[in-house]
Amino acid sequence: MTLKTIIEQFPPLSVDELVTGINNFPQYNIAMKKEFLAKLIKHHPLLYVDWGEGSSYYRARYMGNDASPIDHVSKILCPPKEIRSYGRIDSDENEILYTASSKNTALNELKIFNNSFNYYTIA
Repeated sequence: MTLKTIIEQFPPLSVDELVTGINNFPQYNIAMKKEFLAKLIKHHPLLYVDWGEGSSYYRARYMGNDASPIDHVSKILCPPKEIRSYGRIDSDENEILYTASSKNTALNELKIFNNSFNYYTIA
């Protein structure tokens, strides 16, 4: 018995369908977004991993040049609007909380190329 490759077992979406879905995602209503994400997970199962109960997730965020202590979780989860930026699938209407399974991945997502921010935090 020959094992199937992951592409044979889970044929990916066509590039055209993937690009169309990504480009139109900000205009989709909630039902359409759920449908597109369900299709992505079905065809690209590595996008969805159930790490199980008790797993840790990490969130890194620039704190600017202010080293004041964090006294509330909202300070790391929700950056102020003036420094907020959007990632791969979120927008001002559809905010997504990006997390990582390791501290290093969370820090790499910050893409610190220059030292424009003196402080960052991980939670």
